[in-house]
Amino acid sequence: MKNKILVFSISIFLSWGFQSCAPKPSKDVAQKYLNSLLVNTDIEAAKKYCDSNSKEIIDQAMLLYPVPDSVKELAKSTKISIVDVKEEGDNAVVTYISSKHPENKQALKMVKIKGQWLVELNKVMDEKDAVTLAATSAPTEMTSDTTSTTVIDTSSKAAEELPEKK
Repeated sequence: MKNKILVFSISIFLSWGFQSCAPKPSKDVAQKYLNSLLVNTDIEAAKKYCDSNSKEIIDQAMLLYPVPDSVKELAKSTKISIVDVKEEGDNAVVTYISSKHPENKQALKMVKIKGQWLVELNKVMDEKDAVTLAATSAPTEMTSDTTSTTVIDTSSKAAEELPEKK
């Protein structure tokens, strides 16, 4: 009887172990990547789901556009929903939306390398892409333009140059 229980326990353990090593579907990998990046703002965790080139792109982007702590805190309430997955051979495109901007569908390119789905980013983010990423992950209150400034020259020289009103 003990042998049967032992054999049964070992078979369950082995089947569980093999399942954990099985390749994950592109949808699952995309969800983990997006949650790591856009919800938890855990860059190192997000890079685990990327190909090597994409890891470098993320590192470069984070040097140029670090995520402020205020955005990290607000991002925690974001929900990411996968709305479509299109797989063709070793390539996939995962379409998703953010609960902060459900009208704005985003696409995530993926590639299968050595049997594992990985996120494949294809360029370093320029300023427009970074603003778009911030807008899709940050709450609406954070997306207004607060960078414009009006400078008023109050020096006496500037005042002297103004024409007099008559």
